[in-house]
Amino acid sequence: MSFNRRTFDVSFTRNEKDILGMTIGGGAPVFPVIYVVQVFPKGKVALDGTIEPGDELTHVNGMAVKGMTRVDVARVIKNSANPIRISGEKLAFEVLQGITLDVLFADMKHRLLDYISTQTADKFGLTRAMLVNDDFVKRFENLEQNEKAFKLLARQIRDVLKTYKELCSAEREIGDVFTELSQADQDVERRKMCIIIGEAHRQINKSGLEFIEEAMPLISDMNNFLRKVIPDTRRTIKQYLDIKYIFLSFCLKVQLMDDEEAEFTKSRTFLPRLAEGNKEYRVALRCQYMAKARFMAMRQNVIEKLYLTDNKRLQDLQAQLCKFLTAMHHHMKRSAMFATGIDLSESKNSISIRAFGTPGAISTTAPVLVTAGQSDK
Repeated sequence: MSFNRRTFDVSFTRNEKDILGMTIGGGAPVFPVIYVVQVFPKGKVALDGTIEPGDELTHVNGMAVKGMTRVDVARVIKNSANPIRISGEKLAFEVLQGITLDVLFADMKHRLLDYISTQTADKFGLTRAMLVNDDFVKRFENLEQNEKAFKLLARQIRDVLKTYKELCSAEREIGDVFTELSQADQDVERRKMCIIIGEAHRQINKSGLEFIEEAMPLISDMNNFLRKVIPDTRRTIKQYLDIKYIFLSFCLKVQLMDDEEAEFTKSRTFLPRLAEGNKEYRVALRCQYMAKARFMAMRQNVIEKLYLTDNKRLQDLQAQLCKFLTAMHHHMKRSAMFATGIDLSESKNSISIRAFGTPGAISTTAPVLVTAGQSDK
């Protein structure tokens, strides 16, 4: 691996309760350099943003620290007066340099672990994964099920509105028929009855069209939910899972390298990377740090989108569905009012339909209203 370096020099001021918020590693007698292992969120080092994991520390308040133990360096930093001046060399590198073959294999392993049980993982020896089984995979599966349910509901609502539109068209045609009857018949009373019946059907048609217009926002909201909200949430969850898996892979690599160093310390065997300043380990630390930052940001993004999807969006759709059912109820009440508001029982005549070339008559001995879909009995 090739490494391009640049230096840094940064000062911190703290009080008795403040901490810099970093841990260091390396140092004598094994390591030739002191480097940063962790940077804690909300600490002074993290808030400043200059020093990151993997960076080498060369001086503290002008004192060279190379060759010192990490315990001695930590003591120097702790006992230094304000301002604490820390100098060193940045470890600059391409991220792809840190994505080694073992990281890619670990990534595949973590993807597998999200979809198998703990018992199965133990049988295959896949027990080193950390933070794998969060609930976002389950939430993702629930999202897929919700999508299917909403698609079915949207299709049924569209079918209902299509049927109502056809009924409205039939009601208008029936109203037009009675209007033509009123114009063709010379009897005043029959003409009056035809006009009343025709107007009732036209009012039912008008009420139906108003109901369809009131229902359109529900269709629009459901289409937006299905075509934009769910696909966007799905993409976000997939991006989150990709970032999570690579973060866990770097966590696993750092853990394995820590174990390797512990074994080296115990057995006193030779570990080549330690003699070279432990650069490979420092790259893994930096990659882990960067991956964690992306992981935490994406996790928050997923939480917010799932909240909107599971709560606000569903509540909005629930409200729209209630409005849809209310509008349908009002339409049915208005239609019933128009249908029962006509009484022809006092008429002693019949309504001629000879003008349309059809023999016969409509009896007026009982209330009559022709509605869409009604037979001609």
